[in-house]
Amino acid sequence: MKLLAIETATTAGAVALVVDGTIVGQRVATNDRRHAETLVPSARALLDDASLGLDDLDAIVVDIGPGLFTGLRVGVASARSLAFALELPIVGLTSLAILANDPLLDDEPGCLAVVDARRGELFVQRFERTHGRNEPLGEPELLEPAQLVERLRSDGSDVVLVGDGALRYRELLEGLEACRLLDLAIPSPGVAGQLVEDGAGQRFEDVSQLFPLYLRDPDAVANFSVAAAFNDR
Repeated sequence: MKLLAIETATTAGAVALVVDGTIVGQRVATNDRRHAETLVPSARALLDDASLGLDDLDAIVVDIGPGLFTGLRVGVASARSLAFALELPIVGLTSLAILANDPLLDDEPGCLAVVDARRGELFVQRFERTHGRNEPLGEPELLEPAQLVERLRSDGSDVVLVGDGALRYRELLEGLEACRLLDLAIPSPGVAGQLVEDGAGQRFEDVSQLFPLYLRDPDAVANFSVAAAFNDR
């Protein structure tokens, strides 16, 4: 299969072209959340480098989150638009599953994927190695850093942490004897494409059925609620 994968769960926007399970090209389109302006031109450049066109693609792959609200909204909208225009299926994977299955973790028995949610919160999910892939143990959660530290301290078992959330709170987490951090911040769109080639992800023929996984209200809703509560005093 020829897959175009889109990644916008963090501040970085990235795209990858995966052909028959091989990452043919991958590039970071932006590091400053300018996802809307950079994703499609970067995708076209990848295809040009591989002497392929949009009509050669078999599916569009996208990270559905959890992650930053604006980035996810732009990434999913871009993926939907491309899939709809090209009459292709769309496949969604979570940011946490993509991080957990990065090749850096191939020799690990599992991991804890941690994505920075901003507002002093983290998106967290535990994974365990099963049949050559890191599979989730339970659902993704929204935790404060102190809650994560307390949970890890209480658990006491050795764990490898990945994701920009773990790296942001490195000082807190490295103080725990059982924790080890890998320098892996961004979910790789190339890895997402390889996972889909291997049968992972949710596939939709009707692109309108794929939605972002936010896990909480967007900043605008939260700010409105705070303002409303203040005005009610």
